[in-house]
Amino acid sequence: MKRENLTLKKQSIRSEQEIFDDLSTLCTKQGFIYAIAAICLRDNTIIYKDDLKPEDMAPMFSATRLIRTEVMTLIGLMMRAPIDFTLPTYETFLDYIEKAEQLLQELHDAMTESLREIIQSNVVQSTSNPFESAKVLRESIFYGADSAYPFQYRDLVPHKYKSDTDWLLQNKSVDIQVASDMCRNLNTFLGQRLAEIGREFANRSASFPSVTLRLFTFSLTELAALTGRPVEEIRTIVTAFALPDGQFNDRFTSLHEFNAAYAAPFIRKGPDEYILLQPYGIAETLYETPFYWMSDDSNYAPTAFKHRGEFTETFT
Repeated sequence: MKRENLTLKKQSIRSEQEIFDDLSTLCTKQGFIYAIAAICLRDNTIIYKDDLKPEDMAPMFSATRLIRTEVMTLIGLMMRAPIDFTLPTYETFLDYIEKAEQLLQELHDAMTESLREIIQSNVVQSTSNPFESAKVLRESIFYGADSAYPFQYRDLVPHKYKSDTDWLLQNKSVDIQVASDMCRNLNTFLGQRLAEIGREFANRSASFPSVTLRLFTFSLTELAALTGRPVEEIRTIVTAFALPDGQFNDRFTSLHEFNAAYAAPFIRKGPDEYILLQPYGIAETLYETPFYWMSDDSNYAPTAFKHRGEFTETFT
């Protein structure tokens, strides 16, 4: 269903929190992760034959495409409860996707309506600048473009944390260079997986819902073999960027609250098996999250801030 046809009339617009709560209920339903995987495949993959043509890329600029902040909202809400990996029926699977799109469109309408009311009020009264209000800026921030390409985040990581290598090894057992290499290899692996499973689906030997999740699933053994590093070293890095067993995204109770899906993009499926629904996410969190780890260490925080400044000056 096209999102531009889902715009609601003014009188039917609900509060942002009501919509958010309904979205939260939807995202924790049985097998909803398959719907998210399908959305990630649909909205982040360019499918073409022979040479890449402009029309092959057109869907990436469609008004119906969900942007990354919307998808991360779905993932974050799903992570608020134990994930149920039961495969839904095809009808339920399609219903999940349609309802998610409807609620996200409604969320945008609610945010836009709040923005419109503030601007109109200020224009009529001519008392202040409406853009001094944080509420006016929320819509443009949430729906804004990403700050960098994933390869930029990934390749700058070893430079950004070069002076913090010892702290990261001692306190998190994370070798930041290995983590950067793992990120590169994981993207390669997921691309290969897409090609392999695509052929399998073309031969009609698997159902679409089950295929979508497998596209984003990998084992630590597979990743270690691709990276050329010991499995336990890869396990340490992956688990550092995943929520611990029994921990959920409890703080994500409204759109402006912290969403742990950004800091913990890896989703645990089994003892040796993980899911990465947004490959962009691991590049971004590699670049951002270690600084917050170090900031929580009161003894090391001043040093971390110093190194951050030195990296910025050197890079500039």
